[in-house]
Amino acid sequence: MFLSRIIQKYTFNTLFAARNLWLWGGLLVSGSILTDCRQATDASDMTGEELAKLHCSNCHAFPEPKLLPKAIWENGVLPKMALRLGFLTDTLSVMNYNAQLEEQQAGAQLGAYPVEPVMAQADWLKIIDYYKTNAPEKPIPQGKKAAVVPGLPLFSVREPTPRIVPLTTLVRYDAVHRRIIVGDRMNYAQFVSPSLTVTDSIRLSSTPADVLVNNAKGYDWLLMGHMDPDNQAIGKIAATPARAGQGETPVLPQLRRPVQMVSQDFNKDGQPDYIVCQFGHLAGKLSAYMKTATGYQEEVIDPVPGARQVIIRDVDKDEWPDVIALLAQGDEQIAWYKNYKGKFIKQTLIRFPPVNGSSSIELADIDRDGDEDLIYTNGDNADYSYSLKAYHGVRIFLNDGKFSFTEAWFYPLHGATQVVARDFDQDGDMDLAAIAFFPDYDHPNPESFVYFENDGKQNFTPRTFSQANQGRWLVMEAADYDQDGDEDLLLGSFHFSVTKTPESYKNQWRQQSNGLLVLENKRK
Repeated sequence: MFLSRIIQKYTFNTLFAARNLWLWGGLLVSGSILTDCRQATDASDMTGEELAKLHCSNCHAFPEPKLLPKAIWENGVLPKMALRLGFLTDTLSVMNYNAQLEEQQAGAQLGAYPVEPVMAQADWLKIIDYYKTNAPEKPIPQGKKAAVVPGLPLFSVREPTPRIVPLTTLVRYDAVHRRIIVGDRMNYAQFVSPSLTVTDSIRLSSTPADVLVNNAKGYDWLLMGHMDPDNQAIGKIAATPARAGQGETPVLPQLRRPVQMVSQDFNKDGQPDYIVCQFGHLAGKLSAYMKTATGYQEEVIDPVPGARQVIIRDVDKDEWPDVIALLAQGDEQIAWYKNYKGKFIKQTLIRFPPVNGSSSIELADIDRDGDEDLIYTNGDNADYSYSLKAYHGVRIFLNDGKFSFTEAWFYPLHGATQVVARDFDQDGDMDLAAIAFFPDYDHPNPESFVYFENDGKQNFTPRTFSQANQGRWLVMEAADYDQDGDEDLLLGSFHFSVTKTPESYKNQWRQQSNGLLVLENKRK
């Protein structure tokens, strides 16, 4: 499920950069800022902290300096923040300057960046000084937590034959055809039988992020276009038959790096509609596509990049399906979009700082009071602020019965990527399973998979299994794949190392090829 900000690529042209550097006519100033001579406004008498809270809170929850080490603020986050405020960063590298200019121009064209500075240069320098002065030298360490217990007695580990290359971007159980679907970065989807034998595969036109089973007819695939950060509208929904070899049929083209979709009748006209999370990069959106006689009519639910995941519920019990969405880039938040006769009205439920790395949500009744609570992970670390973050992990927000939420439980977990909530041991309460794509690989036990066993009183015992580090888990699915009456876990590994990773792990992942691992529930 986690597909955001995986790999950033730039192409430089040195001669063009030198030409633009001369034509720009910018001004080099102290404090690492390069900007046009024109100013948006006169300097204020506000402090750096006051300015940061004023300007940063306009776009997202305020990020405190302590959230990141000083060097990351200075070299990673503040230069990107500068672009959003109309400034370029001082650099002696022509190539780096050209990359900034290229991004600034692209962002301005998309409406993501201003064409001129939005504040006085002196005020921006105050903000820089505020973060550099108050940020810690090193990442804040994790708080105390219950130690992960080795051993997972409820599950046994199984692998498919032959093994699957660990470039997995999608794992889904197809209950209609009784097989596991594994999609990968090489644009393939493989089908795995209940005996865990790879029986078939199909080649798709781009990397699959999601799939819907269209009854016995076949599949609707959500194809990203480019998996890496990209603003092009080249993703799509395409249909294929259940049997391989007959090609794709376009359903919805021109999507911006889509990562998840759901299908339901949202306007009550008897036709199945789509909601698509178009994560994008600088541009993206959360959209509903209403089925019409001639195709689909788009209803933009939220015109922002970073839409990561949606869950459909009738929150207000008015018999119209509402949307609960996780927005995971920039203005990170969980929002409820009330469905008013096919139109959507937004209410933000929980808001997070932009460095939080929001990655997944679940709705489940954790405290057994009759309403659904929110379970949330944050751990996306493939951006400009990579460091071990003490606030990464798994959280439970309890529902007060009015769809308002209060944090009640937090388990620190570096790089937490996805959580699922199920009653795995069938004792009447919800257990949790979490994966981490960005764990601490310098630690002897990186905690890339943790199972949280609920004792019925919201006390969770964290457990793992000995083979947990045989893959770099990017996606996970809970499903009864063997149809024996209990929930199993399907783990998909993506071995690309986009952050610091020991060579021993990278070699192990390449050699063992654990693109799919099944934790078979032995409860029944």
